[in-house]
Amino acid sequence: MVADFWYSRGSEYFRLKKLGVDYEVESGDGTIRHFGANFRLTQIRDRFGNALNVIPSANGLVWTLTDTTGRVHTITFQQLLSDNLLINVVDKIEFAAFGAAPALWDFAYTPATIQRAGAPGAPCLDNDPTTSDTVGVPLLSSITLPDLSTYQFTYYQSDSNNACKSGTLQRMTLPTKGIWEWDYARYPLPAA
Repeated sequence: MVADFWYSRGSEYFRLKKLGVDYEVESGDGTIRHFGANFRLTQIRDRFGNALNVIPSANGLVWTLTDTTGRVHTITFQQLLSDNLLINVVDKIEFAAFGAAPALWDFAYTPATIQRAGAPGAPCLDNDPTTSDTVGVPLLSSITLPDLSTYQFTYYQSDSNNACKSGTLQRMTLPTKGIWEWDYARYPLPAA
């Protein structure tokens, strides 16, 4: 470690640099992500001088994205309850597009009650006596694209066979009506 520099030890090269109260993370391809004093992303730039600036509104519910070509995009968040706390989730994204109208991506959520973590005896069991066995969360249910086609999502609502699946993505239906499905299982690592 060099003063105010830290390096990753993984297969991807990352370098963290402290700049006063700000931080920058540089990846192996030369992309630099700048984070302000509150650890929020403020800029992404490449080694060729291209940059995307992130400017949050005062309440943090709208991010304005500007780039070096002069385009302006916005990400709007909404606040939903998750485990009785308000969290920010993406509501819509407006991309600059050809012509006068922006390209709008709309995100919809469904409130769901899921098992907190694991059935009795499961390796992911939440055994904290101060929390309930279930938790209310907003789950992304669909994304509507500018052409009004949609991606739709379904989730595992509970755990079965101690697989710790509750709240994980089960199925994504594509705009073409094709379907991707996921299943999860625990795989133990072999003992040496």
